[in-house]
Amino acid sequence: MSKSLRFSIRSGLRSAERPRRRSAFTFIELILASVLGALVVGSVVFVFANMAGTFNERESANDMPWGNRKIPVAPAYSQLPNAVQLQNTLMDALQSNAVGPANPGLSSVFVLGGRSEQGQGSDATTICPDTYAPSSLAWLAAIHPSRLTSAAQFKSQLQTNGVTMSALGSAEDFSIFVISGTSNVPIVIHSRRSDSGGMTTYTVRCYLSGTLSEELSYAYSLATSVANDVGVLPGAVHYWLRSDTDWAISDDLGAQVVFPDPTAYPYEVSSADSAKTFSRFVLFLPTRP
Repeated sequence: MSKSLRFSIRSGLRSAERPRRRSAFTFIELILASVLGALVVGSVVFVFANMAGTFNERESANDMPWGNRKIPVAPAYSQLPNAVQLQNTLMDALQSNAVGPANPGLSSVFVLGGRSEQGQGSDATTICPDTYAPSSLAWLAAIHPSRLTSAAQFKSQLQTNGVTMSALGSAEDFSIFVISGTSNVPIVIHSRRSDSGGMTTYTVRCYLSGTLSEELSYAYSLATSVANDVGVLPGAVHYWLRSDTDWAISDDLGAQVVFPDPTAYPYEVSSADSAKTFSRFVLFLPTRP
């Protein structure tokens, strides 16, 4: 056998042993890649769209107090923008505290309802209607809000001037009155909890100068068992510098307020320790900023 023939045979054998280079995907691989890619992109789009509230949420049996629709069941992402904007609006109002002839500003904040409302250890038993939202209080100008040292005094003055209080439905119910200058009421917020048929409904109404703002109001429902299984419940807790009924001394520093959060759920950190939080909207509202 000639040398050239033997070389040709060896070269052919080596070529047969080498794996063939692939220059393209097979048809099946292209189909699988397309399907997987569509699933990934679709999942991402669904998550973001659902968080933005573009998909229909599960509805409760209760009607929304405003608008023509049912109250969504948590996690109610459609209600989160209103809840966040409400916090921003309230924070802006709290920072407008330059009181003067040219700028009435913020002068007082009164939180009705909650623990220790009437003094140390004395919780609220009544509260004003959740539709009561005056744009101004003429009688307050004669007293001046700065002379009222507690929400209890403000509540008493409301009753003296004809506002009928109702029995407190839940320990988590509270109302916030922001007073500007001597008698203007730019913001009123009512937060209420109601239980029915194993479901809990939270409704937060915001009034701007006496008019309901649907853009700053929200509502949602969740199972009562879940609503009760939290460490930080919505509501208000008043903190007092002094409270002495014998000497009629009362000085309410302010209240810690926890707003209902439409997308927050209680959660377990671990089996040994738990952090059953509820809301990201926690504020301390001083009586006189």
